[in-house]
Amino acid sequence: MPVSIGRYQDKSVIITGAAGALGVAIAKRLGEEGAELLLVGSGRTPLSEAVAAAENAGAKVATVKADVASPAGVQAYLAAARGQYGKIDAW
Repeated sequence: MPVSIGRYQDKSVIITGAAGALGVAIAKRLGEEGAELLLVGSGRTPLSEAVAAAENAGAKVATVKADVASPAGVQAYLAAARGQYGKIDAW
């Protein structure tokens, strides 16, 4: 297991496509780095694996279902991140 150096400590990060294998791996790694995560998925595939990976790594996690290809979907996940964490540091 890599040693966390806290580069993302208390940073809020949005991960789109979080239900896929890459999204799960990113959620786990950023969780190890101390990030607060908003995991975004389309709803076609559950986000449960990414949530578990991130929470097991110590992250605070919120989720949202949104179509990232539509302006309304993007606005929805941006609003969710701001509402949950008050800021967006990265996505």
